[in-house]
Amino acid sequence: MCLFVHCRQHPGQYEYCRNYDDLENHFRKDNFLCEDETCLAKKFIVFQSDTELKAHGIEHLVIPMRGYRYSPSFADIDKATDFIYSE
Repeated sequence: MCLFVHCRQHPGQYEYCRNYDDLENHFRKDNFLCEDETCLAKKFIVFQSDTELKAHGIEHLVIPMRGYRYSPSFADIDKATDFIYSE
């Protein structure tokens, strides 16, 4: 299997990856990879800027509307506050 990605630093050129592990490493190094499990399973959800990644991250927040039973986890609260207060 051979995978390729468009190279932003050199328009019109492509970088070739041998497999999905190499492709994931490329995305982690040169782009902004969504680390959510559902996005990683899709092979992959990647953005050109940190701002785009943060905007996408709001999709992964789980904020219940009412009741203690449905209250958000600490991890979800952290994600929400990080998103709100990020620069």
